[in-house]
Amino acid sequence: MDPFFKKKKYVVKDLVDKEYIHWATKYYDIKLNVEKSFKHGAKNDVVRPDSLVLGNDSLAYALLISLTPKMEEIVDKKLFPTYSYTRAYLDGQRLITHNDRPSCEYSITLPVCGPEWPLLIYQEKTWNEINITPGQGLIYKGQELPHRRKPLVEGGPIVQLHLHYVDAEGPHSEWKFDKGFREKAYAESTPFFTMSDRSEHISFS
Repeated sequence: MDPFFKKKKYVVKDLVDKEYIHWATKYYDIKLNVEKSFKHGAKNDVVRPDSLVLGNDSLAYALLISLTPKMEEIVDKKLFPTYSYTRAYLDGQRLITHNDRPSCEYSITLPVCGPEWPLLIYQEKTWNEINITPGQGLIYKGQELPHRRKPLVEGGPIVQLHLHYVDAEGPHSEWKFDKGFREKAYAESTPFFTMSDRSEHISFS
């Protein structure tokens, strides 16, 4: 287990290279501005006003799977991937204080493009301000640690990937592949689905 993560329940790591960020930036620019694939989040979303979201898109989901061994090494647990969630944050939006839902036991927040926008994690009666840059990932136990963001003044859209896992031997292991929904989709050769269509999965609280 990473010693800093063991102590603080979060850690920042270099997770992807510049080439990935280069192609991911182009990919999400197409998704956002050409294909118009992003959709508005639910009314009870933790981002106010609602951000634009994309659930389990192919690029983020592939990263979710490929980073599983690295995550297991850092947290010293056998993990099941649950789902990926991509957000495009716009000027004036903020992330309200919340804890994540059971399927987000271990999470990665990874920025793709846009300026730094600190995530604030509450621990030991203190809000810790954490900055991450494209290529870095903030790995944290979002179900245990309250977190939030101040309003984004300018610089949007900021595209960030949110990748979620559960302890394979823990109380939330039933959320593997979001309770098997994605696994079932693969088995049936479903090419793509958008989890933002399923409002019960949009809020992490």
